[in-house]
Amino acid sequence: MNPWRLLPLLALLVPLAARADATRVVEGARLRVVDLVPDAGAEAGAVDLGPAPPPGGSRLVDRAEVLRHVRDAGIDAKRLRVPQVVRVVGAARHLSADEVTKLTRGAIERALPPGVTVVRSAATREIVVPPRAEVREATVPRAPRQKGAFHTIAMVELASDGVVVARVPIDVTLDVSEEASRPDVARGARVAIVVELSGVRVSTYGTALADAAIGEVLTAQVASTGRVVRVRVVSHDEAQVVETP
Repeated sequence: MNPWRLLPLLALLVPLAARADATRVVEGARLRVVDLVPDAGAEAGAVDLGPAPPPGGSRLVDRAEVLRHVRDAGIDAKRLRVPQVVRVVGAARHLSADEVTKLTRGAIERALPPGVTVVRSAATREIVVPPRAEVREATVPRAPRQKGAFHTIAMVELASDGVVVARVPIDVTLDVSEEASRPDVARGARVAIVVELSGVRVSTYGTALADAAIGEVLTAQVASTGRVVRVRVVSHDEAQVVETP
């Protein structure tokens, strides 16, 4: 083959070679200039470039995009040595179901009211998260006011750099003690009924017409007038008027 015929093909390949991607692996949930340009300096390096790729994923970031963000932040970008194109790869941390179970147990226990304990918890699948991901909080449905075992699903959030990166369902079996099975306010209990209007606080007494936990709404009958009002329980012996039927 005539080697001169290869010149057009080589001319096409040279730009592609010059554009070969630099690769950076990032561990956080947000992508910053310093992840792409390690010597960018504190000010320019802290500029946010948006969400990082998900764990194991990747995306291309070109030089023009980086410089635009830096300039938009009011920072001189002339001295930044940014590659023409950077492939950003999200670092991945694989957690087995057993590891997820151990990692989330403490958050689930902290989310429970007094008298309710975890008998068993189990994640049903493995997850993939950024390496710096940590458990942020757990949400557990309210246990019934009935002594004994109760099965439910807790939802646990994992976050990295303040961003939620995973919500994981955990099968949970709880034990509800005798103490926890009792309502915070029992039907027939005497409670202080409070009304607050324009900074003025007025209180009287009444009778709870249903069992309720702190934070729940129930109906109560005002002792002095017999009027029935809807109140929100704020403590074991006090409730605040939310509306009148």
